Amino acid sequence: MPQHLILPLNQAQLTAGYKNAQYKTKFGFPHFGIDLSNGAGDDRTLWAMGDGTVRAAGLDSIFGNTVVITYPAVYVHGSGKIQDLTVRLYHLDSVAV
Repeated sequence: MPQHLILPLNQAQLTAGYKNAQYKTKFGFPHFGIDLSNGAGDDRTLWAMGDGTVRAAGLDSIFGNTVVITYPAVYVHGSGKIQDLTVRLYHLDSVAV
């Protein structure tokens, strides 16, 4: 049975969208992800988006604290396909997995 992933924040605000034209105008390069913020309070906990395996966790010299997770058999809404999906979480305050 395929997984349907959830967002990793309880009350997420989208602060930068995937390939947003305004982002490229402001920063000079395309944005290939989404940036989420929890503007609702002090809870900065990120939750698992589904049943996955942590592939890497730690400090990256460009993206800061990073976690890489692979989720198997994910239903992709845009295409209707079921496939494995690797998610990268960047710019984290700290990492504890």
